[in-house]
Amino acid sequence: MKGIFFLAWRYISFHRLKSFILVFAMSLVVFLPLSVHLLINIFQKSIEERAASTPLLIGSSGNRYDLVLRSIYFQGEEPTPLSQKEVEDLSERKGAVIPLFLRFSAHRFYAEDSQEGSYQSFPLVGTTLDYFFWRSLEVKEGNWPAILGEVVVGPKVAENLNLRLGDFLLSDQQKIYDISSTYPLKMKVVGILKEEGTADDEAIFTDIKTSWIIAGIGHGHQDVLDEKNLRLVQKKEGSDVLASPRMVNYNEVTMENIASFHFHGESQNFPVSSIVFLPKDHKAMTILMGDYLESKTVQVVSPKNVVGELMSLVFRIRIFFDANFILMFLCTVLFLSLILLLSFKLRERERKTFFKLGCSRRTVISVQLAELFLLGAFSALLVILGAWGLWQSEALWIKLFFWIA
Repeated sequence: MKGIFFLAWRYISFHRLKSFILVFAMSLVVFLPLSVHLLINIFQKSIEERAASTPLLIGSSGNRYDLVLRSIYFQGEEPTPLSQKEVEDLSERKGAVIPLFLRFSAHRFYAEDSQEGSYQSFPLVGTTLDYFFWRSLEVKEGNWPAILGEVVVGPKVAENLNLRLGDFLLSDQQKIYDISSTYPLKMKVVGILKEEGTADDEAIFTDIKTSWIIAGIGHGHQDVLDEKNLRLVQKKEGSDVLASPRMVNYNEVTMENIASFHFHGESQNFPVSSIVFLPKDHKAMTILMGDYLESKTVQVVSPKNVVGELMSLVFRIRIFFDANFILMFLCTVLFLSLILLLSFKLRERERKTFFKLGCSRRTVISVQLAELFLLGAFSALLVILGAWGLWQSEALWIKLFFWIA
């Protein structure tokens, strides 16, 4: 057998191009359907686990798919915001309430004289500390946000932006040419999360009040009533003060100016993108869903059910791909069979040479079968390497799925 495989290997290594084409064709016909099934399984496992851990999601009436994808995976369009009043109302029910404000993104802050890096942005999630306890997130380095302007970042964010504790992020300005919009907020990185293999790894987290500052609802500025800043007062009538345009608005929260940050308007009108509700029991969940059943402005969804609907659509698409791959597999098998038959005919002189050297018919057939075995082994190796590569790049493919969706 050793001699048979030696002769088979020498033939394959001599006819490199033909062997490479055969190996690639056989690998492709197996890898394509396998990769589709593998990617769907990766996608299904990832999103179903995260959706199942989220009992109820409350948001404005509209596209429930956008609501779930944005609130749980931080992908897709931002849903129409609710008001903080909904959070206050839900707080009176039996369950934990976690508000989310998901309008903004942020990138690394570089000094003006710095030439390093790109301005890749990641989603900025404004929430409360309850979110971290609910998701069982842990800080690998640093601590949780304690004051306005502090953020913790996922490990993928820290890796891609080369962030360390004490570095700064800058919120992305949504309206570049709107001179009336607020300045981007400079935020300090105070913590880096442990890797969990979820969407939290690629997100930036801050207190929801910091998100409201970015939205322009709150701000900090010089105290115009201070005797040193009286020149900033343009007009004063009783308790009403009109400040001069020369007044400086702070775009970074520091220990020196944090006391000057304040919010305008009623807090119950402040926006939240969505609300996660964690009921204490099944009864509390049923009552909440029943109370909002007739609402025309607010919807309550079960992320697990929404993701189940989404996956049913994916499965229907997979059936189409499977049928297509079966036809392609049959065509490829017929094509390879034709190539092997033609090759068998063309190698008539080779077989006669073997016979003249004293080889039996069985030996000649064994050599050609050994060639097919080696080609199949190389094809299997390529398929395994390809499947391993897909598995290792799981996060990238999941992100691509969400981008397509």
